[in-house]
Amino acid sequence: MRSAPNDDNWVVAELSDGVVQTVTYEVVALAGNVARATGGKISVVVVGHPARPMAEQMAETTGFETIGLDAEAASCYSGETYRHLINRLAVPHPPRFLFIPHTTNGWDLAPGLAVDFGASS
Repeated sequence: MRSAPNDDNWVVAELSDGVVQTVTYEVVALAGNVARATGGKISVVVVGHPARPMAEQMAETTGFETIGLDAEAASCYSGETYRHLINRLAVPHPPRFLFIPHTTNGWDLAPGLAVDFGASS
């Protein structure tokens, strides 16, 4: 069972061949604007394998907390793998807002997470 959302705002990083894509920084800027208007903190969720170097890069570049979700199955993008890992992270403490880049990976991932988070109706 998922608990009530907290004040966190999560950004799901867009990766390609182990490199954080520019669109991620654009979404982080948007999340920053929303966080300033509504309160809460920003965390960047990096799903990959290995996740740590990319998460460290995001933390250093943005100054925001990063959450690295490392799984060998996430070495290449897989919507089901990303969805499973993000859901596992969100069960105890779901974010208030979840920002996902408007890309083909985002189009694949976002609808399933919207259903899982009860935000699809």
